[in-house]
Amino acid sequence: PTWQLDPAPPRVGQPQHSMLFRVVGSAAGGGRFEATVEPSLKKQLAELGSLDAVAQRYLALQQQPAALLGATKVPRPNMFGLQMYELRFTGPAQQRVVRLALTQSRLYQLVVSLPAEPTRELEAEAEALVASFEAYPLNIGCLRGSNAGAPLPGVCY
Repeated sequence: PTWQLDPAPPRVGQPQHSMLFRVVGSAAGGGRFEATVEPSLKKQLAELGSLDAVAQRYLALQQQPAALLGATKVPRPNMFGLQMYELRFTGPAQQRVVRLALTQSRLYQLVVSLPAEPTRELEAEAEALVASFEAYPLNIGCLRGSNAGAPLPGVCY
């Protein structure tokens, strides 16, 4: 399968900035993903609560009946990258992986959904997509531009 982006624009211009960025895509065989950046009243990942508490909150949001397969802390990929939580769920018709990071009052989230019994190829590609998701804090200039709704092309996204 080849993952493709949906044609919707990635920057969401909503009056109250309820979402700063959104990219959605899919793959043949039933794979879907959504990557978002949303404002948050919290500033750091630990403020969301313990890994177990966050996992239970996200479990309640899944189509029921659902089960939590695993919840792990993903270490920082390098000195600038952010630590993330990774949550894995299964439900009646799908599997779901959620990765989240939080810094500078921005929640970075990737959700990858697969059918309950995906092909090996689709599952491998989905795992590679999840593994590639990293989040980084913005420098002050980019943060100001983004908050104003005007990122600097080629420099800030």
